Amino acid sequence: MKRADVAHIERSLEVSLPRAYVAFLTARRGNSALDATDVLEDATAIVNATELYRRGFEGLRPWPSELVYVGDQADACPYAVNCTTGEVMQTDKGNLDRPALRRWSSFEAFSSSLEPKDSSPGVSPMAARVMEWLPVIALVVIFVLVPILAYSVRALFRWLFV
Repeated sequence: MKRADVAHIERSLEVSLPRAYVAFLTARRGNSALDATDVLEDATAIVNATELYRRGFEGLRPWPSELVYVGDQADACPYAVNCTTGEVMQTDKGNLDRPALRRWSSFEAFSSSLEPKDSSPGVSPMAARVMEWLPVIALVVIFVLVPILAYSVRALFRWLFV
């Protein structure tokens, strides 16, 4: 997202976004586990979703003007950043009359809590992904490749010696 997109959000919603949120929006997300659903990347989508909740989406109590829709995890429990305090919360289906499902003191705390913890430093993402699939790979080798190889060797010996 460009700085002009951030300005569009701030102008349209009449807020000043917290610096950490702006830094995240304008940074490249190449290595982030947070995707475009967790934290929206489109300024117009952020403005539209925020305005929808500010009008009282689906009969809910309207969100106050200091809240801005951040995204969700495709579970209809949106994240909202409070532009006054910098706090981020996960709402219960967007309903502010219910207690927040989770709260973070800042956008940094929010984003770092959703990033996966790397328990083995120095392991590349590709190696980590292979490690996840290792049990499946082992089963394929044992139950598919080994029998094919054994049958092929048997057939070769029969051809050579019979």
